[in-house]
Amino acid sequence: MSDCPKNLGPVLGAGCPAISDACNSAPLVPKTTKEAVVRGAVLLGAAGAGLGLTAVLDFVVGGGATATAATLPVVASAAPKLEALAERFGMTADEIITTAVNNGQKLVDLARGGNINALLARPDGAAGFIRVTLDPTMQRVISAGLMRANSVANGIASGRFLPIP
Repeated sequence: MSDCPKNLGPVLGAGCPAISDACNSAPLVPKTTKEAVVRGAVLLGAAGAGLGLTAVLDFVVGGGATATAATLPVVASAAPKLEALAERFGMTADEIITTAVNNGQKLVDLARGGNINALLARPDGAAGFIRVTLDPTMQRVISAGLMRANSVANGIASGRFLPIP
């Protein structure tokens, strides 16, 4: 059974609908970098999240690093989490990282210092996502795990997560 609400907008990967603003039927996932910057500044007031506005704008507009997954170091605490996910889904840790970084939906977590969550649909077809968390510069993997679809939806709706277009 899916924990992802239905009839809320266009469908994202793995059958999970995009979240929509019920008041005006506009998708909450910004379609342009400019829209993401404006929403980030308005919804969160970057200073209130402990981030300097220039740092958020610099990252979202393109100043953030975009390393390839093959070059990313993994912190010691994230390695066993990645290995457990790899074993569970019949992949390697490198495949999970590469797929998440290169193809996954990325969300800035403004409640966690601007870390980036790269999300992949679960390969077993269950609702939810594989999460690979990168530092704010996207230069290293700092965590990994599973994330429920409703947690993503609630995080976007509340302004905690800022989707990167």
